[in-house]
Amino acid sequence: MLILSTLFIASCANKVTPTGGEKDIKPPVVKESEPVNPAIDFHGREIKLKFDEYVQLTDLNGQLLISPLMPSTPEIKALKKEILIKLPDSLRENTTYTINFGKSIADIHESNAIENYKFIFSTGLIIDSLYIQGTVRNAKNNETLKGISVMMYRKEGVENPDSLVFVKRPDYFSKTDDKGAYNISNVAGGEYYVFAFEDKNNDYKCGEDEMLGFVDRIVKLPGESTVDFKCSLQEFPVVRVAKVSKKDRYYFAVGLNKPDTTVKVEELNGIDKSKIIQEWSVNHDTLMVFTNDTLQEAIKLRIFDGKTLSDTVDVKMISVTSKKKEQEKLNLFVYQTPESSDTTMSMMLKSEHPIKSSKGFAYIYRDTLLVDSVVPVIKKGEYQREFNISYKWKRGDQYRVMIPSGVFTDIYGLTNDTINKSFAMTTDRLSGVLIVKVRGLFPDKKYLLQLTSEKLDVIKQLEIKVDGDYKFEYINPSSYKIRLVDDADQNKEWTPGNIRKKQQPERIAVTDNLQVRANWELETEITIQ
Repeated sequence: MLILSTLFIASCANKVTPTGGEKDIKPPVVKESEPVNPAIDFHGREIKLKFDEYVQLTDLNGQLLISPLMPSTPEIKALKKEILIKLPDSLRENTTYTINFGKSIADIHESNAIENYKFIFSTGLIIDSLYIQGTVRNAKNNETLKGISVMMYRKEGVENPDSLVFVKRPDYFSKTDDKGAYNISNVAGGEYYVFAFEDKNNDYKCGEDEMLGFVDRIVKLPGESTVDFKCSLQEFPVVRVAKVSKKDRYYFAVGLNKPDTTVKVEELNGIDKSKIIQEWSVNHDTLMVFTNDTLQEAIKLRIFDGKTLSDTVDVKMISVTSKKKEQEKLNLFVYQTPESSDTTMSMMLKSEHPIKSSKGFAYIYRDTLLVDSVVPVIKKGEYQREFNISYKWKRGDQYRVMIPSGVFTDIYGLTNDTINKSFAMTTDRLSGVLIVKVRGLFPDKKYLLQLTSEKLDVIKQLEIKVDGDYKFEYINPSSYKIRLVDDADQNKEWTPGNIRKKQQPERIAVTDNLQVRANWELETEITIQ
């Protein structure tokens, strides 16, 4: 009877998998360290951190920050419940070092990380306690920047401070967090030059393709604790060829690393200059080279920055078969239509090659009805590649502009194919209006009020001098931003910083995204600090 009862009880018991307790969400705890943290008058070569559980190191290269920099990176290993740090030789005398592990120390089982654990030691008798902190922003859009290196350089003995970030490792440094904030702690008193830059390759020096921010003063400690930066790509010091694009057998484009109106280009290999046409882009950073000598296999160019030879380029021309030559046509491109602009604005086109002659008309259809035929007007200039088609467009109407084949002939004897371009003129009902209340302008300055895309591509721009309510009309429904630029150099575009010219980026203000809806007026306000 006892045996039966026991079996009955056993069969009625529920089979439950043990839960194992609550999930561990606590990071490891440092129980002790050798030497103590912080440590003074420390000249040892080994630091040992002891934890309450088994630990591991994750993303140490990406998380570890040591300031000031050491002659070489310490050897750091996780051994069960300990982390062992082996320091290099020749550390500075009377210097406070901070080893910030970021989020690299975590437990073995759940990867719970300690946030920004720091071990601090001094090779002198005191722990330096001064600091600077601040925020780093993108000067073009005012957004905070993550992962930017902020560098401090001692003033003593520096003859050319503007070149520090390009040639010298810093005395102290840190990096910005997810919110663009940084803090450099345990700094010794003194005078410093400070900079912020991307440091993409982690060499502690600013490269030509890295954003850079600087301040126009020496930072004195104690005295100043907050230093903010606005970063932008710098103008390259020397003009060089960045890219060569071969378009067809008649021309190619040479892109430079920066706009420069002093640049001159000369042909090297004895080409008849009367057979070469050079055309610069509007901002003078791209050169189009057209040649009438289609038998030339290559063209060599020399690039002069002022009077100094800065680069050379050798371009092998494209060769084509006789069959392809017979199929060649002059390409035309429409780059402006008036649908969301003034009704008197022209439709603008550009040809791939310089135009030699034109004959015939462009035909304008409203819906399917032919309403006019106009002569395309070639824009006056040396190269004659742009032309416009003018008409008194009407809001709400649908248009098609047709240019028949053979209207244009280029300098190579090529003619255009038929081109058709359709567009609808926007109406109040189909578009929106954005009213911008601008406040806080200085009357002796000039400003740019820009309607931009979410990525800050400029769509429309107004040049303004005074506070007021400004209106952007006939805007297609979409998301936009408004940017206000203090146009200090009056070049009608935002200008980035230039450390060599001691020129800060032009000040801006940017709104959040603005959703423009059809048949609706939207108001926003903007001021520049």
